[in-house]
Amino acid sequence: MQNPTQPLNDNELDELDKFLLSDDMPENAMDISMLDGFFAALVLNPQLIMPSEYFRWIWDSEQGVDEPEFPSMNGANRILGLIMRHYNSVLEAIDNDQYEPLFYTLAQEDGSEFFDAEGWCMGFMLGVTVFNEPWKVGISERHELLAPMVLLGTETGWDLLEKSKDMKRATQGAYESIADRVSML
Repeated sequence: MQNPTQPLNDNELDELDKFLLSDDMPENAMDISMLDGFFAALVLNPQLIMPSEYFRWIWDSEQGVDEPEFPSMNGANRILGLIMRHYNSVLEAIDNDQYEPLFYTLAQEDGSEFFDAEGWCMGFMLGVTVFNEPWKVGISERHELLAPMVLLGTETGWDLLEKSKDMKRATQGAYESIADRVSML
């Protein structure tokens, strides 16, 4: 039996991401990066959020109403197990101040790599806004801690970035500060 806090290996992350992006899932399902950001927000929430409250947002990140069509009971158990293991590993990593956000890597024309944090930030901000009541108390005086997530994970943030003098630099700065902000939160 698999350890419930064992982080997913690369193959398991790929398996989960493929399922989340498959035709078995509703159109607005999270991908693995968005799920990781969502879980980070849930773990950092001052109040415990139960799976029965948040699973529906994994399947339908816009309304929380659509549900997946699992091909079999074994398939459902496998995916639910991977999701819970990932949640547990995010919890453990944050508790031990070893959390590293799961960003997509995008190859650039010059051969370099760019880490895309937009989906992760969208998931994080979804977790903050859907379960916002407990956040209000602690974050009202320290809203700057959410600044990079707001910039990269909301329409308002992207509007601000587009108006900045150097969007690429502002985006990179926000991206680079995410892990530290999670640690501070």
